[in-house]
Amino acid sequence: TERGDHQFYQEVTDYRTYLRSAFVDQHVIPFLDNQQFGNPKKVVAENWAAWIDQLPGERVTIIVDYVGDSELVHELHRMQQPTKPVDFFMYNSYLGNRRVELTGSDKLTDHLDCWNDCVDIMERLFNSPGVRRHHALDDAKVNRDAFIESLTNSIK
Repeated sequence: TERGDHQFYQEVTDYRTYLRSAFVDQHVIPFLDNQQFGNPKKVVAENWAAWIDQLPGERVTIIVDYVGDSELVHELHRMQQPTKPVDFFMYNSYLGNRRVELTGSDKLTDHLDCWNDCVDIMERLFNSPGVRRHHALDDAKVNRDAFIESLTNSIK
């Protein structure tokens, strides 16, 4: 969550391994710990919906930074819908040419300049000790912290 006091992290174990790219094999798979965090997709969907429902507030906004994550989150939502309404938002940053795409939520697209400023902040945060680039939970924390810092800087 935006304050970091609610975290959800699980790994789906029953996926089609033949669809993995060389990038995933090299940069993502080494971080996985299926013994501790792994579950079949059905169980992850049930746990995800239960986690959403225990969050404070009447509505939840989910932000992802990769189309594959967006597809997974939407699939989990279809498999087991939480009782709370959920808004989905995808943020794509292309670090090389500073292009930012925003889809899914008008209230967040109002802050396009903040998202553009996030790129430099994200790079700084990814270089912090203990942060694993391409680990889903660390990526989510970096994205959250970068957006909040960027938004705070733009308000000053």
